[in-house]
Amino acid sequence: MPASQSLEHKRRCRVAVIGAGASGLVAARELRREGHDVLVLEQQRQLGGTWVYTDEVDSDPLGQDSRRTRVHSSMYQGLTTNLPREIMGFSDFPFSTAAMAGRSIDARRYPCSDEVCSSMHEQQFDAVLLCNGHYSEPQLPQLPGAAGWPGQLLHSHSYRSAERFKGQHVAVVGASFSGQDVARLVAAQAARVYLCAREWTTQQQLDKGRGSAPANVERRGMISQLTAAGRAEFAVGEAVPQLDAVICCTGYNYSFPFLDLQALGLSTAQQHVAPLYQHVFAPGHGAGLAFIGLPWRVVPFPMFELQAKLCARLLSGRASLPPAAEMAAWAQQHEEQLAGAGQPLSYSHYLDYKQLHYHAWLASTCGRDVPRVPGWRAVIMHVYWLWRWLLVVGLGMERAKGNKPAAAAATGG
Repeated sequence: MPASQSLEHKRRCRVAVIGAGASGLVAARELRREGHDVLVLEQQRQLGGTWVYTDEVDSDPLGQDSRRTRVHSSMYQGLTTNLPREIMGFSDFPFSTAAMAGRSIDARRYPCSDEVCSSMHEQQFDAVLLCNGHYSEPQLPQLPGAAGWPGQLLHSHSYRSAERFKGQHVAVVGASFSGQDVARLVAAQAARVYLCAREWTTQQQLDKGRGSAPANVERRGMISQLTAAGRAEFAVGEAVPQLDAVICCTGYNYSFPFLDLQALGLSTAQQHVAPLYQHVFAPGHGAGLAFIGLPWRVVPFPMFELQAKLCARLLSGRASLPPAAEMAAWAQQHEEQLAGAGQPLSYSHYLDYKQLHYHAWLASTCGRDVPRVPGWRAVIMHVYWLWRWLLVVGLGMERAKGNKPAAAAATGG
């Protein structure tokens, strides 16, 4: 069906959107624009999903107890986006001063209500879009001896501020972006911070971090043993006689507690959702069941928008998917390519530099009237990737912060 066909001649569906964070809100908008009836379901009393800060944390700071009181957000004090604002915005709602002051070209306001439903009921929908985010269910490393160790043990999901670690010796496990950020923030209060990574397997790698991070941050290999006396030993690097706390910045698992995954023929084993076509569609369900926002190491909001736009057009009949068998074959081939490249299945939804190609596929599948990623945005993304790569491989947190490329520095990112 031509992309220009009027709304009156398109198929109209009832769609449930689960989650009212960034992906859920843009999904609802694109569905409404395409003429669908939309109901957004949100467990919190406030819109924004994982972007909403709260002082509250899970009753189990490691997130292991299935009966724990859960808090969705993983935001902490001092957190700033690690992406330039120019590439974070939606196509018609940029993260600009004018937009935030209410002068955006997209001036809509999403309604919010404090009303709490007092009963449950069942409804039937033509499609369900899953927009519940994937930064709430902690993934934990193996820490030998942790059960008898007397110190504080938490996942970054339950980290909110550094004040509680004032004067302490703290290990931060995981040295990707969140691990480096938390280590820097905690170092402002702690006596000493030990940034641990399994990738650091030689003393030379530990020494490489000296001078690039705050003076009281030291590198260590992975924690190899925690003792009842409070001692911490590492695969590489000197032991710490008295360690007060361990913060695990080790990522998250995909979780959909409201779905019967087995009945749907899906699995979240090995930290990925499978089988999926193009990271969104379950082959046996087509456009009737879609996952928005699964890929990681991406610029999220523009991707959310394109994924949602494609779902809306599939449901209205203005776009189409391949047959189920072809989608299943794509999912199988994707896993085989990962294996051939020596990558684990947990990298199934990892895009990074491949995301521009993915954006192009989403836009082209939507139709010719949907614009591709603007050239200026692609340039900023490439400059940003280069800067982050230099940061990770050796320039260090503080040095890189003071020598951003001009395009990145201009963004305030």
